[in-house]
Amino acid sequence: MMLSASESQQLLQKIALEMVAKNSTQTTYNALLEFCQKLLPKIDQSVNAAEFLKKIEQVSELLVKVDNYYEFAHLSFQGYLAAVEINEQKRENLLLQHWQKAWWKETIVLYCAQFNPSNFLRELIKIGSKEAVALAYECLKESPRNIDTEIKSNVEKLLYQQLDEFLKNGQWKEADQETDRLMLQIAGKEEEEYLYVEDIQNFSAENLRAMDKLWVKYSNGKFGFSVQKQIWLDCGGKIGEYDYEAYEKLGDRVGWYVNGSWISYSKYTFNTNALPGHLPRSPLGGCVRG
Repeated sequence: MMLSASESQQLLQKIALEMVAKNSTQTTYNALLEFCQKLLPKIDQSVNAAEFLKKIEQVSELLVKVDNYYEFAHLSFQGYLAAVEINEQKRENLLLQHWQKAWWKETIVLYCAQFNPSNFLRELIKIGSKEAVALAYECLKESPRNIDTEIKSNVEKLLYQQLDEFLKNGQWKEADQETDRLMLQIAGKEEEEYLYVEDIQNFSAENLRAMDKLWVKYSNGKFGFSVQKQIWLDCGGKIGEYDYEAYEKLGDRVGWYVNGSWISYSKYTFNTNALPGHLPRSPLGGCVRG
């Protein structure tokens, strides 16, 4: 006799959470067999653990054998099942215990995508570190639910807190680097460390306006994406279209393109003596955005 589909998933959820807890994407047959032998009697005493594993491997294809090890067919399956198990067992505290561990991120994000993460987000807000805020923001993006506006507001406020501080103190280089970091984070391009034209064109207008507002405010209207946008239009550029000739003219106007060459980052002017629109420096800034 075999388990029903829902009972099989129930066991696979426990296996997935056990593997996440151990920072493992693979497990041996013996370890898996021992785990199933321990849990199966609680679900159905008539089911043989070895037969169950054989059937799961052959039929579901969720759990696959690779060489002498077993693993979930895709890491997202493991994260999804672990997240469901955490929710069903009401063990959200595990997310808080392990939020700083990289191998828990998949499970945390998938949990927030399926279930209400409000309490978890509130705790991350209390922690308030850059890493906690970055995770809270990512979870907020993935959640399809209507999250409390106060939570959203607090996450966004913390997201730009460091940028606000740098700009308020006139730390223009640090503010520029923080802007670059934020753009990569918001676009989900932290690993690539670069934004392409399509990334800029698809960049969140709301986030772009939030950063621009701070730049314009603390530079008294001299710096910011909106300043660059106006110069872009003055140079013949069109919103939503990349035009190298117009970009070159823009570079000349804001001091990025000098004597026929693009200047290196070390040559940028990080003070208010710079030309209007000189900062922030970014791949295409707000020049091609509406």
